[in-house]
Amino acid sequence: GSVINGSGSNDYPVGTPLNVTSSLPPAGQVFSQWSGATVADAYALRTSLTMPAADTTLQAVFTAAPDNTVTVLLSNGNGSNNYLIGTPITITADDPPSVDQVFDQWIGATVADPFAVTTTYTVSPTNTQLTAQYKNRPYNLTVVNGEGSGSYSWDDQRSIKAGPAPAGQVFDKWTGAAVADQYAEQTTLIIPKQDITVTATYKNVYRLTVSGGSIALGSPGTRPQEIYPIPGLMSEVLVVPTAVVNLTADSPPAGKLFEKWVGGNLTATQAGTATLAFTMPNSDVILSTRFRDPKLTVNGGIGTGNYPVGAAVTISASCNYGSAFSSWSTTAGTLADPSDMVTTLTMSSSPQDVTVSATYTAMCGGKSSSPKALKGTPVTF
Repeated sequence: GSVINGSGSNDYPVGTPLNVTSSLPPAGQVFSQWSGATVADAYALRTSLTMPAADTTLQAVFTAAPDNTVTVLLSNGNGSNNYLIGTPITITADDPPSVDQVFDQWIGATVADPFAVTTTYTVSPTNTQLTAQYKNRPYNLTVVNGEGSGSYSWDDQRSIKAGPAPAGQVFDKWTGAAVADQYAEQTTLIIPKQDITVTATYKNVYRLTVSGGSIALGSPGTRPQEIYPIPGLMSEVLVVPTAVVNLTADSPPAGKLFEKWVGGNLTATQAGTATLAFTMPNSDVILSTRFRDPKLTVNGGIGTGNYPVGAAVTISASCNYGSAFSSWSTTAGTLADPSDMVTTLTMSSSPQDVTVSATYTAMCGGKSSSPKALKGTPVTF
């Protein structure tokens, strides 16, 4: 079926109930009637018919306008007709097309209250079309511990923002409804077809202060975040309990070696590792690095200790019953006299630990084949 000067043209099964609406007549004309088929009300701008068992053409007929008469056409509302200019008329919007929509406003001309379902319109000197518009039904959004609460149409995108975190805590995530980024303090959500509540939650953090080392902040954008930089402070961060923080000791001062980390209830093994994976406890922690002089270890003698680079250290071999001193060997540094039981070892010029060892030879019949004695000691042959 087709509709001339109106809306509703389409192909329909026989017996289908149809609604048809006239177009707005041209200037100087008004709607007269429907012709071409039987309709419920031939003189109404909006009417209905039942599809007959044949192709049908329905026409809205326009005629010359009588003096001071114009047509008022309402789309999605009741009150369409021909009226005298200046007549106040009552118009009413149709029910919304779905349960998920509500009336929004009238558009097309000035009415007494554009946001009222039923209002009045004073007929203007020209043919006029007024349209009732609808919007998605509003639902309540409640934001706990944040901003963004209100009544919004479903399918709207709304912005929400978490409030300031309590002392000793940081923002954790949003709960209660789907949001664009649950770990972002400010994010968006789409209003569903129901009232919803979203809550900004927080978590405890503790301060980690590192002296003499650097803190790895992790990969940017890691979620959920566990390490939080403190603006303006390179050596302090806020950390979630049980989170692992990677720490690296600074390069030692000239002539020194890394010794250990101090603080944080570390085990000896953990403390002695320059690159440390530190597990944050439920308390603030201060960690610092300690550096030392290179260590000299004397095996089979006396002189073990820590000494500055280049230091000259006196070492003495022990007297072992049944054996005689043979010589010294060293992993680094310089021995003044490797064959002397009492000699001097000069530490390396570059910082490194040194091990020096005394070697002995077995004595035959209580005497060595090449006996050694401390200088100045009387010897009997």
